[in-house]
Amino acid sequence: MERNEDVSLVLMDVMMPELDGNATMRAIRRMPQFVDLPIIALTAKAMKGDREKSIRAGASDYFPKPVETDHLLALMRHWLRRNAGPGSTGSDTRGPSTEADPPTRPRSNRRAREGQDPARR
Repeated sequence: MERNEDVSLVLMDVMMPELDGNATMRAIRRMPQFVDLPIIALTAKAMKGDREKSIRAGASDYFPKPVETDHLLALMRHWLRRNAGPGSTGSDTRGPSTEADPPTRPRSNRRAREGQDPARR
């Protein structure tokens, strides 16, 4: 990513062999050019507290496996539109949802890490 900054979205496997996905997200978030980059954390071993841990590590959203392709694609579209900036059609303030997975509330992780997330006031 340091050599090629042309990245629009990251799908991060939290449990990669020999690499910690949460540590990798923290490293990405330390790079100023990627502070607002959408990162969707994926995990096959979803346990209580994992979603919050990934969000704290820098994930924009969290998606447990097995992946429902339509839901994942909708989530990706949402974050790509939201991150497209002025003039985009990404004015939606909530992420897509399914009946099995309640809607997520997108937010800037930078503000959340700094304690300024308006959703937490």
